[in-house]
Amino acid sequence: MTSEQIKNKPKNPDPKLITAIGWELLYFADVNDPERFGGLCESLITNMEQWSTWMTSTDPQDEELFSEWEEKLTNFERMILLKSCRPEKLLFAF
Repeated sequence: MTSEQIKNKPKNPDPKLITAIGWELLYFADVNDPERFGGLCESLITNMEQWSTWMTSTDPQDEELFSEWEEKLTNFERMILLKSCRPEKLLFAF
């Protein structure tokens, strides 16, 4: 990431649900793979209520993702999202 991208990183919308390291990973994916993850951070910020339903689910690895993300992301990319938000569930994914 460039220094400009680091400087322009948006604020974590819910530090109680997304750790600082998780937010860094989500932002890195958003910036470095815009074809797949582009707009993810903006989606999290503007739709945190819907995302929090997925994040706080008992089994998020089995739940559908919010909005277009269900169809947009591959299983591997979903694992990146899961690792960022619920790393303890990664073992049970797919």
